[in-house]
Amino acid sequence: MLQATTKDKISLAFCLLGQFLNCIAISIPSPFLPREVELHGLGSLTTGVMLGVVPFLQCFFNFMWNKIAATIGMRNVLKTGTMITGVMTTLFAFIQFIPYDSTLLFAVAGFGVRLLLAVGTSAVFTATLALATTIFPEQSVWVLSLIGAVGGVGMVCGPAVGSGLFMAGGFWLVFVACGGAIILVSIATCIWFPKQNNVAECLPVDAAADVAADVKANVKADVAADVAAGGPADVTCEPSTSKLPVPYKRIVLDLRTLVGLSVGLFSSSCWVSIDPILEPELRNGYNLTEDRTALVFLLVSGLFIISAPIAGKLVGKSYCLDSLLLILIGLGISATSFLFIGPCPLFGIHKLQLWTILVCLSILGLTNCLLFVPAQNLVFNIEKLNLPDSADETLVRGFLSACWNTAYAFGTGLGMIYSGAVAKYTGWAWTMTSYAGGCVLLILIVLIVKIREVILLRKTSYIMNTQM
Repeated sequence: MLQATTKDKISLAFCLLGQFLNCIAISIPSPFLPREVELHGLGSLTTGVMLGVVPFLQCFFNFMWNKIAATIGMRNVLKTGTMITGVMTTLFAFIQFIPYDSTLLFAVAGFGVRLLLAVGTSAVFTATLALATTIFPEQSVWVLSLIGAVGGVGMVCGPAVGSGLFMAGGFWLVFVACGGAIILVSIATCIWFPKQNNVAECLPVDAAADVAADVKANVKADVAADVAAGGPADVTCEPSTSKLPVPYKRIVLDLRTLVGLSVGLFSSSCWVSIDPILEPELRNGYNLTEDRTALVFLLVSGLFIISAPIAGKLVGKSYCLDSLLLILIGLGISATSFLFIGPCPLFGIHKLQLWTILVCLSILGLTNCLLFVPAQNLVFNIEKLNLPDSADETLVRGFLSACWNTAYAFGTGLGMIYSGAVAKYTGWAWTMTSYAGGCVLLILIVLIVKIREVILLRKTSYIMNTQM
């Protein structure tokens, strides 16, 4: 249970609501955008870029909002980002009314609105994580997991909610209703979001450090004045234990951390690999409507949300397999699923039954937790880094969080753009086969790292036995 004031709980509720709506705004176009793009004479590459530009650009806008927060505060960043997200989501509805022969105008308008949506969503992501961990510093891990879970539910609900709105009023209603709801929440945030209780809560790390330095300098001046006046000389401003700077080089060069970030990037790419190209494949090959396709997206995402918490309870425990071994198992199953979902043209199979594709998609949804959760464990398990006791663990975890978020967002954007581009020139089957090839390549890399660890462990054990 959270031990917090009513203000803190209200603040957390607004952060969770902002995260939820943010993820809905990002995921809601997936089942409906491909058809609209085709009606305007464009293909899967355009769909992939429109969907992928948001998470891809978040990697850069996160740093921009962190700088802006030093001036306006994180709470105002959250309010601003929510408003921008709502307005851009609403504006995206109007690309439907661009004439079908105005291909260039449609592409420019779609890219422009999605780019500005990335500005808003990055502000919300940055602010929610910063505010939540500042309000609950002693329970930051639990709060971050809660925010991640709410975000996952939002990514699942986006296509499902959009499906109902699409059947009720078509493409424009999906985005007008969703955007309007986000705008109303942004107004409520401006009115009812509790005011800041202290300066440091609203500033990023660098600005908060400046405030602390100013306070420290003032205290030192007061102590010096007391000493000059004959006051006590044993007063000190220094803490009893000093913290060393974060050893960034050691963290970045740690082999397990690098493997975890690489697997996280690839996991996010696999997760969104079907977003730009699944709807056209199911519509043209199996005559599924957009609302039925949205249910397929819901199936895949729902299975991941169910399996991920279970994996999270097991991964890292003494009775569970090592994270590298779990990743190898997950990559092997994923490679097999990608080969059969195409199916791979080398198999000589022209077309699969619909139920076979649904089974393969379900397996991908379930096994993605064997990539995502162990990869997170590799990245955030700081005990393996053998850091000095004086290292600030909070700053270390903050740096690892930034690395993980950047890798995952980059993989999400890259996966959408890659799938759209490859499908345009080679088709659905070869696109899925290429992801199977990526799984095999990553299996070789992880296997080399694991074999290296086993050799080093045996060598260390042999040296210790000979010295006894």
